[in-house]
Amino acid sequence: MVVGNKKVQKLTETQSKVLDYLIPGLATDRELYEKVLNDVKIKPESSRRKALKIINDLIEIAYIDLRNMPKSDERIVIATSKGAAEVIGHFRYFTLETAWKHFPKRDHETHDLMYASVMRKILAAFDPADIIYVRPEHYLRKLAGKSWSQSDRRRSYPDCEFAFFYHGRHCVDIEIVRGDMEGQSLLGKIQSSGHQNHFLAIVRDEKQIGNFYDYIVQSERKCSITTARAKMVHFISETELMTGKFQDLLWLTPINGKRLPLKDFRIRTNQVAVMGKFIDIPDDDDYACDFLEPL
Repeated sequence: MVVGNKKVQKLTETQSKVLDYLIPGLATDRELYEKVLNDVKIKPESSRRKALKIINDLIEIAYIDLRNMPKSDERIVIATSKGAAEVIGHFRYFTLETAWKHFPKRDHETHDLMYASVMRKILAAFDPADIIYVRPEHYLRKLAGKSWSQSDRRRSYPDCEFAFFYHGRHCVDIEIVRGDMEGQSLLGKIQSSGHQNHFLAIVRDEKQIGNFYDYIVQSERKCSITTARAKMVHFISETELMTGKFQDLLWLTPINGKRLPLKDFRIRTNQVAVMGKFIDIPDDDDYACDFLEPL
């Protein structure tokens, strides 16, 4: 294979692992070293030199790109279109269009790094055969740009739409809530969520969960939320998500100190799950619906 004027040899196993790691999202050079490139069988200095050569070789053949991270000595690393094309066949649930191949907007670096960490954590919890697709925000907006509908082009989009099989087919809109996101912005994303989609807000800590929950309750009382919203809204802290199992956190709820099987509980459309516990929202929309099909 020839890239530019340089003949490219077949990717090594380690180079392939680097590109695989970057398909769900960007990373820092330090993260890549710690997660993929650190060779514990050799001395640390030799390991770092070896890692630097692998990175430089991938840059030289235009398979990855780097950019300095503001106020940090770390650099942001992304796969390029050429690099993603080399390994996209390893993933049945990503396409070249949905793979991450762009640098974050300025001041969005921390958010996008957290998004990438979250998606790697979630994807690792599944058998690849059970993942249907991963559609990041940039792809959802691209689809909307092809739509004739003005509402599609102007709606708010989550960070990702994630579809999978787990005792049935499910779709979750995932939003990483960072920094100064206001309740109104989050509410707009919830309202734009698909009728059959669950909406998962991953927030910094329990205090932030409480603030957003209070805002949603007040909006319900003011009739700001209509029934045309997400099937279910979930709030989970970053710590709980990163230390727990995604399926358990989202689909099983602690009741009387024990977890019930999926087939044994139902949800209502006017409930919000906070840290895995269902809390009613005052609302007249009080009908019940089956959460999942019986096993």
